[in-house]
Amino acid sequence: MSGATRKTITVEAYKRIYDDTQKHAGEYDIEQSEKVLDDVIVFDRSKNSDSMRVLAIHENPFSAAIDIWGRCVKNGSTSKYKIGVVQCANQMYPVVNGEGGAAIGAQGFEYELLRISNLNVTLDGNFYPMLDGVIVCPTITIFKSPSPDYSYIENPTPVTAFFLPCQRRPDIISIDSVDEYLNTNDKKKMQQQIDNIFILAQMYSINTLIISDFGTDIAHEHPIKKVIEMFNEALKKYRVSRVIFAVKRSPADAESDKVFMQYHTGIVRHV
Repeated sequence: MSGATRKTITVEAYKRIYDDTQKHAGEYDIEQSEKVLDDVIVFDRSKNSDSMRVLAIHENPFSAAIDIWGRCVKNGSTSKYKIGVVQCANQMYPVVNGEGGAAIGAQGFEYELLRISNLNVTLDGNFYPMLDGVIVCPTITIFKSPSPDYSYIENPTPVTAFFLPCQRRPDIISIDSVDEYLNTNDKKKMQQQIDNIFILAQMYSINTLIISDFGTDIAHEHPIKKVIEMFNEALKKYRVSRVIFAVKRSPADAESDKVFMQYHTGIVRHV
């Protein structure tokens, strides 16, 4: 029997990884996080970039950020890049008594960031439950590689992190074999959150925005094709210099593979 060997991480190993990350979190750049309410997120067309490049890549979003920053360091262009990473927020606070799911291997955006960056220093439990608004971490530093290695990286990577609430598993109807939102309001809310991503990127002067499978992951399950259509509509209106959809293929997971294929074939590139 052939095939790649998959690395399994035990709960005990996750605890060691998490504890080690927290021990060194204070050594890297960080700013206090804030919760931005919906009525503050206002589009200013004058902040649209003069040009925009849109890509869809086969990579973990954190690996993408690390790779981009590494090239910036090598080329001496770090002053020209401000990287933003975005994903759906957990509704409940992902850190409990200094540990929580991040220390036992829970999967998800915040959990992984808690294992590879100093997010825990700035994440505020008072912002939860996440039912509205958005959590903005103006600067956190990724100083470890993501799963499965969790090793220290050569170029610690400063990023701005955006956590937006996203409805879990909205009601969906299939029309001509295409999934669609059953409730119009659910669709409108999702479109607004996608619009907010780009408006916030402009508000915080992000010129390299990295987006993963926002809302279409297994925890939220929004209709993939419709979400991609919303992103394409937003890309016509809001211009950020570089927008990168980092969605990694997982052949071992049929649903993940479907998400990958839809993003990589459906996102309209700009070059």
